[in-house]
Amino acid sequence: MPRSRALRIALTIVAGVAVAATAAGVTYAATSSTTKVVYACANRTGTLKLLSKGICPRGYSKVAINKQGPRGLTGPRGSQGVRGPRGLQGIQGDPGPGALTIRSATDSTSQTDVHDQLVPGTGLNVHAVCEAGDGSASGVYLDDKDASASYAVTGSYDLQAPGAHAVLVYTGHTNGPNLASGLGLVEYTQSASLNSSSEFVIQEDSSTGGQMTADVTVTRGGERFILHLYVAESPTHCVAQAEIIPAT
Repeated sequence: MPRSRALRIALTIVAGVAVAATAAGVTYAATSSTTKVVYACANRTGTLKLLSKGICPRGYSKVAINKQGPRGLTGPRGSQGVRGPRGLQGIQGDPGPGALTIRSATDSTSQTDVHDQLVPGTGLNVHAVCEAGDGSASGVYLDDKDASASYAVTGSYDLQAPGAHAVLVYTGHTNGPNLASGLGLVEYTQSASLNSSSEFVIQEDSSTGGQMTADVTVTRGGERFILHLYVAESPTHCVAQAEIIPAT
């Protein structure tokens, strides 16, 4: 029997078996499987008959259902991708001294809280002071402890003080100009003078008080550090905080 005809007959047989099984109320799970070979008789038109004692009637040929064919050849293995070169390892620098943080806070009008932190290699001391109460002032100061050279302060501030005012004190501005509310720039040079200070100060004027933040870079000679400060002032409490981050 030609191969194409045998294939058509086999497909017809499979379909017929499925229909017959459904009609008889027999259901097979989709995951079930069998390797048992079943034989039947089929003619050229695909009509299916059962074998009689293993023999097909005249005009019918014996066909096998569910017969497993020979295993096909194994396909070629895919080629493995080429692995890229390993990146160069970065050079590890010397560890820095790390950030320094000082904080002064008080919630009593009868108290004043003060803290200091000397910044290594700069000859400058960061001084944080809180003094709560009506008309009191709190702030962050840069104190010159060795007068080795002038130092520059550059950066920006943000002042939110509906009931307070803030001043920036440095050489030539003994009393300090009032800072405008909102965002502003900081740029000044403090002349070298032993124990002199430049100051970020906020003073409470009414019950609402206010607060100020600033991020500035302080440069003296070949040394530099970043100063992030926060000062808040009200009639009953205050906070003065400075974070010192070495940049060299």
